[in-house]
Amino acid sequence: GKYLTVLRECGESVELPARKLTYSSNGRVYAQITNEVYTAASAKVLALLTEQKNLMERLKSVKRYFLTDRGDWLVQFLDTAHEELSKETRFINKARLESLLSLAVVTSVSSSDE
Repeated sequence: GKYLTVLRECGESVELPARKLTYSSNGRVYAQITNEVYTAASAKVLALLTEQKNLMERLKSVKRYFLTDRGDWLVQFLDTAHEELSKETRFINKARLESLLSLAVVTSVSSSDE
């Protein structure tokens, strides 16, 4: 159900193999049908994430920025914001920190990431 909701929220058509259900005392029949629908839905979600939404590129960007694979922006930010960050919390100018962070990210090696 959750995979189908993801697909609908992303504007994808949700057409899965239709199976007519009839009563069966064998629970394995229902498990098999459920597994087939689950497999089809998960394959569609995986294709959506990897092919249309560029999941791998987004994860690479997260790695570069937050896991500091290309951490030059962090070093530059800490160098330029040292004076501001040395102040007591109540005296820190939030707007100045935001502009220094923005400048560090824009001028970093990773600025070419989408």
